[in-house]
Amino acid sequence: MNPVQQPQASLKRLRILATTLIAATGILVLIAVAFYSFDGLPFALAAYSSIVLIIAIAVAVIAYFFARRSYEKKLQQISSSDAGTAQKLNLYAAALILYMAPCEGAGIFSTLLFLLTGYPWLLLITLMMMLAMAAKFPTRRRVTGDLQLNWQEQQEFE
Repeated sequence: MNPVQQPQASLKRLRILATTLIAATGILVLIAVAFYSFDGLPFALAAYSSIVLIIAIAVAVIAYFFARRSYEKKLQQISSSDAGTAQKLNLYAAALILYMAPCEGAGIFSTLLFLLTGYPWLLLITLMMMLAMAAKFPTRRRVTGDLQLNWQEQQEFE
């Protein structure tokens, strides 16, 4: 693989990774809604839906702020490093996973709570977490901006 194509291939891998993480949460939501629609599960925690909602919101907020803090800290480390573009992209992939994993976890958690309670507002939390993940979807502009790549490094994406 020549060095000009390598950043493009890395960006493609990042996009596949992000799409997979977002889609996994979406598929779980579709399964949960299907169970809910067909009365497939007894709602064991239905009486506690307001408490469960507060717990799910707390978990989502904590996960989101942890994800943002970890992501921004990792980006600062990458931007200040002397690594080449390929190495920066590998480190960016790790930062992206550090961001998306807590968001996905909170989304899956609220979906599982929906399965246990049947309380549809929990799916709004899942949607918010999916939107938070989609907000960091790796586009060329986002990656070059987040990594603060210089002009020569940006040209490697062309």
